[in-house]
Amino acid sequence: GSLGHARAENPSATSAVNSPRREIVLKPPHGGGHHVVEATFALGCQREGEGHELSARGLNKEANEKYEEAERCYRTAAESDGGHCLARCRLGRMIEQGWGCDPDPNAAAALYRDAAKEGCAEAEN
Repeated sequence: GSLGHARAENPSATSAVNSPRREIVLKPPHGGGHHVVEATFALGCQREGEGHELSARGLNKEANEKYEEAERCYRTAAESDGGHCLARCRLGRMIEQGWGCDPDPNAAAALYRDAAKEGCAEAEN
């Protein structure tokens, strides 16, 4: 049964170790769209972290692919119904630093301002 959490569907979870990475499909429980936004944000955090690890090892092409995935997740969560202010802030940081994209201080500042207006302490720094 569902406990109100997003579910990752992977039909061959037992063989996932020996197979290529599969795309994760998130489905909301009944009436639980907010959980999908949180799961999408969490996936963005994971992909950003993987990008940092790859970048530290000098694997810049692979790092940029992870950063692009993180950017898509953050943007999806930030633009969701009601928005996710921390996703907006993290997206701003990626754009400010140029992780997986060209740096754009003006776009980053706009995202930080929007996130700060919504009460995101991280954006106020």
